[in-house]
Amino acid sequence: MNNSISLLLGAGFSAPMGYPIGSDLNDKLLNFTTNKTAFSSDGRLVVSTNGKKPDFGYTNSYDTNCDFLLDLIKYYNQQIKQFDYEEFYDYLVDRAKSDEEAKKATNKYLRYDDYDQLIYGSKSIYNQLISFHLKDKR
Repeated sequence: MNNSISLLLGAGFSAPMGYPIGSDLNDKLLNFTTNKTAFSSDGRLVVSTNGKKPDFGYTNSYDTNCDFLLDLIKYYNQQIKQFDYEEFYDYLVDRAKSDEEAKKATNKYLRYDDYDQLIYGSKSIYNQLISFHLKDKR
């Protein structure tokens, strides 16, 4: 007998376990700020325990990539369609790289890296931001 457990997010099945429903996760990602988070030099999301932004003494490429991603999310929400975390991931993987308007909207980050690299690096960061909000609150 298989003893695996499945969680269906967005359908309300996981809400009794304390996980956010899809619309709540959308709001959390759309309004996410880096006031209490930073990225370590190995690319892991670090969350403050004292209410202040973690200070590693410098801003690394992961921090810059996170800022880029948050701006890309806002661009998507304002210019393409209402933000949905699943649909945005499809956009990030399949269409963002060739979206010239998104490139123009986020051009302030191009001094740090090339657009294709920023898109590529955003996938891991996006997954970490989602994971950050998926906590069993029982």
